[in-house]
Amino acid sequence: MKILQINDFYHKTGGTEIYIDRITKKLKELGHDISLLFGVPRPSDAEVISCNGIFVPDIHISGNRMIINSTIEMIKKEKFEIVYLHNIFNPIFIEALREIIPVIKFVHDHRFYCLSGEKYLSRIKRICLFPYHPLRCFLMAYLTNCASRNPVRLLNRISQCGSALSQSKNFDGIVVFSQSVKKYLHENKIEGKKITVINHFASSISSNTDKRDASMLLYAGRISREKGVDYMLKAVAGLKMDYKLVIAGDGYYLPNIKKLADKLGISEKIKFAGWLTEIELNDYYKRAAALIFPSLWPEPFGISGIEAMAHGMPVIAFNTGAVSEWLIDKETGFLVKPEDIIEMRKKIELFLKNTKLAHDMGIRGRELVEKQFTIEKHIKNLLIATSEAVKHY
Repeated sequence: MKILQINDFYHKTGGTEIYIDRITKKLKELGHDISLLFGVPRPSDAEVISCNGIFVPDIHISGNRMIINSTIEMIKKEKFEIVYLHNIFNPIFIEALREIIPVIKFVHDHRFYCLSGEKYLSRIKRICLFPYHPLRCFLMAYLTNCASRNPVRLLNRISQCGSALSQSKNFDGIVVFSQSVKKYLHENKIEGKKITVINHFASSISSNTDKRDASMLLYAGRISREKGVDYMLKAVAGLKMDYKLVIAGDGYYLPNIKKLADKLGISEKIKFAGWLTEIELNDYYKRAAALIFPSLWPEPFGISGIEAMAHGMPVIAFNTGAVSEWLIDKETGFLVKPEDIIEMRKKIELFLKNTKLAHDMGIRGRELVEKQFTIEKHIKNLLIATSEAVKHY
């Protein structure tokens, strides 16, 4: 099948691009012809997705009819059979696409129905419980600082969300990665029969669990307010035993986290490793005793959790969003009530004291990944959804 994926970026800037790259490689192995249409220029030294790239400047945002029409003609000429639509919010282009080809929309995060994309009110530290509504979201942005209060940006996001939701009925399929996100789509009145839940997958699975550092804890991910890294620091600060914490990631909130570490007197216990390559991060997954997953926002999935489990590492996580869909409490790790620092500290202490418990839970986690979270299973379900979309176009 000749598949056209469409995304804002061609180079690897985050989780969406890594996901596109991984499924692209697998689909190509199976004999499919994959290209990617993108609108943001790529830096000359950036690593790109492993397929043919088609650059049309600003196609992800442009309302220029000449650009859109010429792009549509190119798609028709190339005889693509289906579009996988990722992170673009261009209603004019999407409407034109739907007239010539089946389209599956991939919902990677909350940006489809939330102005900030987080569903988290950071000022009051609460998950947003409301579905999208233009006036309410406008007021919430000013009252809770949950989204940009720049009038132009704010009104643009309101327009994007409104258009995305109104166009959702015209997609031939919608792919999400968790029941949690499916629930949010239902709350925003998106037809359930069009939605397919296809679990994420681990990039690799390791059988080596014998060389762990029993005192090493790991955090892997973006460092932003909703990720709860400050709660994790407060939890480990009260530990009465030896430990070291590796924080693999970066983000705008990193200076705040470093200041908090100094204030808590634990800076010497923490290694700020920054963003790591997949090989470097996998090495930590093989060596650390446990992954700490302290997210406060409703995680759309939580890929680092199953990546850790794939390498035999147990996970301690706040129970938010989709986390409970891959972390089985007391079996593959521990689910903790969000913001409960004391309980998180107790669970960390338990793993640091009882290495056999951590090992056994890690083994069960790896077995769960092998059963439910493989790329082979993901691609199989994706191709079923693709066939259904083509059939009903």
